[in-house]
Amino acid sequence: QGSQRVIVISEDQKQQFCELFPEAADKVVLVKNGYNPDKFHVMESVDKDALFDSLTSDRSEDGKLPKDYDKMALFVGKFADFKGIDVLIDATKKNEEEAEKRGENLLTVIVGTGALEPDLKAQAENLGLKNLHFVGLQGPDVIRQLQNLADLSVVPSRNEPFGLVVIEGTACGHPVVATNSGGIPDIMNTTGKTIKQNYDPAVDGNDPTVLAPNPGTKGTYTTDLGMLVPVDDSQALSDAMMQILDGDVTFNNKAIADYTQRTYSQEAINGEILNIFSQAIEECY
Repeated sequence: QGSQRVIVISEDQKQQFCELFPEAADKVVLVKNGYNPDKFHVMESVDKDALFDSLTSDRSEDGKLPKDYDKMALFVGKFADFKGIDVLIDATKKNEEEAEKRGENLLTVIVGTGALEPDLKAQAENLGLKNLHFVGLQGPDVIRQLQNLADLSVVPSRNEPFGLVVIEGTACGHPVVATNSGGIPDIMNTTGKTIKQNYDPAVDGNDPTVLAPNPGTKGTYTTDLGMLVPVDDSQALSDAMMQILDGDVTFNNKAIADYTQRTYSQEAINGEILNIFSQAIEECY
């Protein structure tokens, strides 16, 4: 009640706040989270051999990541249910089967840890996944190198307040396949149009401000930063990943990195926050 401004980090959070506190709706301002460009950025080169030798996996015979792969997908995050890693593992089964038909080797690397680790590893084992590897909790230096090697990052969250890992991936210069949930669309949507979670052709098809899903899909969208897919849909997740990995859908990786730094570097975000404080102070005097 005594505040001049209330800062939220996504449109989804703004909507929830205004529903809870309608009397304070006019105080709400949206400021997205920022990232540290010193930690996440495009690298000129990565010593893959040294990096992979430093990591361990209990899903390979020698305990190491295989280096003979064609394409690499990366997940980074804690092992919590809302992160949707189980959906990614299901999608990886489809990806490996499709890649195997073409004589290709798809590597999927999962970085993180948490209470669900035994269940997720058991799921991967039960599905007979050949090239999905858990490498444990890693620091930003290792993650940055993996992100620079990866062809795409995957963020299959069921609900994500913002999704900092999205911009950490795009800052390293590759597209992201993520779910259309929480604050993720705020980051991924560069189209200038509204992306709805439940697109109704009868209603939304005549609205020029609403973006229609990709042809032949129920809710997959392509933007300059990657692709958005429905929550809990392993087939849609697999399809989007394979379209990028196969080169059917292409992106300008340099433009992705430049846009991320220009829009989400902590320096840029700090300027927005300072401006909000300045306005709030002026209203007090």
